[in-house]
Amino acid sequence: MVDLSGSLCDCDERFLRFRYPSRNRSIAWIKRIQLGLVVAPAALVFVLTGPLWGRLNVRIGQKQTIVLSPIAAAASTIAFGLVIVLRLSDELSTTATFLGLVVGRMGLSLFAAAILPTAQAYIADTMAHEHRTAALAQMGAGFALGLVAAPGIAGATASLGPFIPSS
Repeated sequence: MVDLSGSLCDCDERFLRFRYPSRNRSIAWIKRIQLGLVVAPAALVFVLTGPLWGRLNVRIGQKQTIVLSPIAAAASTIAFGLVIVLRLSDELSTTATFLGLVVGRMGLSLFAAAILPTAQAYIADTMAHEHRTAALAQMGAGFALGLVAAPGIAGATASLGPFIPSS
């Protein structure tokens, strides 16, 4: 479960990173500086909340955090995509779109930041000392799988249109 959780979240984050910029180039309403302003606060949220999640998961439980964090990160990604859909159908202003993208991306980072410290703590708490190194390496491999798979998935689905399933 730890490997799957990390892999899915990394895949989710990398998919956005590879798919959104190509889509952004065809949408005249957002400029490069704005794209940077969407990503930068999210990175700050990720860095600042990781240690907080490490402490918080002690109170709410490691298993619950490992299961719920990717779900919440996926919901943030869906919200991010919904903002783009609403803008493309002219239902959101440029300002509302920009703010929605910032909030959606920050939500993804907030919950993605929970996975690594929680997974490491879970492994440290549940694995025998002699198996801990292998378990941590396997967890790292799960995250790496997400890093590698996402660009491939984004590239393979690019021809299907900006939103999948496309209608």
